[in-house]
Amino acid sequence: QRDFPEISTFCTLSPIPRLVKWVEHKLLGKDKFFDASLLNESDLENLANILGCSAESAPAVLVRLLKEPAWFEDEAVAAALKPCLMKLASHYLSVETHRGKPIDGVAKFHCRNGAEMFRLNYLADTSRKGTHNSAGMMINYRYDLDSIERNSMGYESSGAITVQDGVSKWLES
Repeated sequence: QRDFPEISTFCTLSPIPRLVKWVEHKLLGKDKFFDASLLNESDLENLANILGCSAESAPAVLVRLLKEPAWFEDEAVAAALKPCLMKLASHYLSVETHRGKPIDGVAKFHCRNGAEMFRLNYLADTSRKGTHNSAGMMINYRYDLDSIERNSMGYESSGAITVQDGVSKWLES
């Protein structure tokens, strides 16, 4: 801000480093990790149609597909998977917590520093590491100088995070 005092909003383009591992644990894990509520019946039917499998096997087929480094190169499959993967990423970032704070380390860092979760970016990092860790997804954290202190204090006192429509809209799908 010292160099550009007229700028009052800053954004990052940040990775979501453990997203794929979380998806695997939540969709295929046992006991405390498994969460059947992440994907509703409609989601499972859509995945089954996209992946050419049964609704029951769709989570396992999705996880296997995400482990393939170039899964996104089939543009039709990548486009069809977008709503499901955006929903899962949105849930991971804005709903999943441990001791009242996001489980994602990058999210913790930015929210603690007063940022808001602004927008999910599908296939923003298609490098081998990006697809392996986050299915190519990235997120913008926005720092608005007028709300940084309020956001940081809310996070520290109660774990509150500010989530904008560019992230939260995917939870409703």
